[in-house]
Amino acid sequence: GRPRWETRYIRNLLERDKQWNITELLANLDGTREGGWRTDGRSATFPDSREALFAFDLIVFGEVPRQMLTIEEQQWLEQFVGRRGGGLWFIDGRRGKLRDYVDMPVEKMLPVSWIGSAEGVRPTAMRLTPQGTTLGELKLTRTAEDEDNLDLWSRMPPPHRVEQVEALPGAETLVEAVSAEQVTPMLVLRRYGAGRVLYAGFDESWRWRYEVADRYHEPYWKQVAKWLMEAPFAVRDRFVALGTGNVSYRADEPVWVR
Repeated sequence: GRPRWETRYIRNLLERDKQWNITELLANLDGTREGGWRTDGRSATFPDSREALFAFDLIVFGEVPRQMLTIEEQQWLEQFVGRRGGGLWFIDGRRGKLRDYVDMPVEKMLPVSWIGSAEGVRPTAMRLTPQGTTLGELKLTRTAEDEDNLDLWSRMPPPHRVEQVEALPGAETLVEAVSAEQVTPMLVLRRYGAGRVLYAGFDESWRWRYEVADRYHEPYWKQVAKWLMEAPFAVRDRFVALGTGNVSYRADEPVWVR
């Protein structure tokens, strides 16, 4: 119904970078399809075909009321990840809308299930798991030492609230929230068909900007987003897609064509 702080900071971060071309959709305040979606204050709509949806590389999926998406549109999302190889990043929060997709196509892709109450957990710190430590995209320090990155994650401001979830079999917990009572998965990865699905049980990564601006917030979002989605191709049509890696090369440098 309205953009939360996390939404605004992500949008502003990517809009300032010319490498990114973003489309933002906001659900209606009442969570119904009447009146369509909203983007930049104008009326907008979800892609009207599977092919139009497949033109994207990454979808960041917030707390969208399930009434905003038809079963067919949810099936397109599932195929976007499983067949197209696109990336899907769920951002959970206190509105609890993702819980409502039980027995629907979106639920098939989620790497977690909810446990306990809907009140969430208030963590005192965050920590990388062994799996998260090996992922270079979660390295936010300027040094190459794993210990420095582990220490940084433990010192960054934790979110005020993390949803109470457990990772499903086959999913990988990358970051955990630590409190006096328990340890809760807060960043969980699942490979789904040809693509990847990431679940974030918090919506306060913007708090990492405190007194340091973009130093950690920007690399976190850009590194993880690029890793999560299929690398974009330079050109594509119905039959073929071609990419050449870097934008420019030296005269003696080999060119990787895919």
